[in-house]
Amino acid sequence: MPRELVAWVEAKPRTRVRMWTGVFFGFSVDFYEPRPRGVSVLVGAPKANTSQPDVTEGGAVFYCPWPPSEGNCTPIAFDRTGPRQEEVPGNGSAVEFKSLQWFGATVRAHGGSILACAPLYSWSTNKEEAAREPVGSCYLATGNFSTFVEYAPCRSDHNAPQGQGFCQGGFSAEFTKLPPSHPWAAPGYPTPALSAVPPQAR
Repeated sequence: MPRELVAWVEAKPRTRVRMWTGVFFGFSVDFYEPRPRGVSVLVGAPKANTSQPDVTEGGAVFYCPWPPSEGNCTPIAFDRTGPRQEEVPGNGSAVEFKSLQWFGATVRAHGGSILACAPLYSWSTNKEEAAREPVGSCYLATGNFSTFVEYAPCRSDHNAPQGQGFCQGGFSAEFTKLPPSHPWAAPGYPTPALSAVPPQAR
């Protein structure tokens, strides 16, 4: 069993939360308040393993009831799939890379919506010197975990000869109130950029 890590949450009374080392549990944290009188905690663990096939330390986001006495933290299944496979020169059959993508490095919530990102998610293109390029990817969960939509605007078709660049989309993110949108930072997009999740992805 991994060693236990203990954190204190400033509440009344102050609450002791148990975590585990090695997965960066607590790298990002936000409150989840889908109802006016209900609150839980979302915790990112960007080096956690999940049930995704052929993915090592892809990262996860945990739903933790509050107070902790109401139950244990459980991972939210934003993405159940392994990496897509397609013949790409220089990279064999791998076209995307979800291992070590740091999913859960960014977690934001607003009402019943949750935005979670993997800034080191990588994609490969069919160019002369194929390489893993960290374009980044985010998932938006709505309807109390009933609908999941991916948003990865820096990822183009794998046949794009120019490649992807080091976008690292989802390095940070936030919800805004007016108008309702989800700004999404990409510090490596040819020049640093700030985008927003379009309405069709929400």
